[in-house]
Amino acid sequence: MKTILGSVWSNNRGPDEGARRSLRQGLKALLVSEFPELTAIHCGSINVCLDEPLKTHHDFEMAPKKWGAYFDPDRIEGFGFKRIKFQYPEDGPIYEKAWIWTPSLHPGLNDRSKEIVAEEVLGLTPNTRCRIYVD
Repeated sequence: MKTILGSVWSNNRGPDEGARRSLRQGLKALLVSEFPELTAIHCGSINVCLDEPLKTHHDFEMAPKKWGAYFDPDRIEGFGFKRIKFQYPEDGPIYEKAWIWTPSLHPGLNDRSKEIVAEEVLGLTPNTRCRIYVD
């Protein structure tokens, strides 16, 4: 298993924005209906900048479909997921239920900038070091 250090640069966003709102307002239910292992995800995301690049190969994917995005109800988008373990802070607890998720229409994600969904991670603070473990 490979270990990569990084920094959390934002987390879970405001209650009416981004991944937190999308997951809470129906996207989580859609994802869980296709992939029951995602039941544990907290409604929100963790944005991480990795210290080294990581090419992500998905463990599973949802084909593009209309999912009722609050900001564009006709949006058609797919999602890919890579199983990881997430450690926060870098010397803190390891969260076993975590995934790098890749929304197909998210232009800001790349080999260093990743978005993570996971079980609830308490105390997330921007500019805090973290670690991911990936096969």
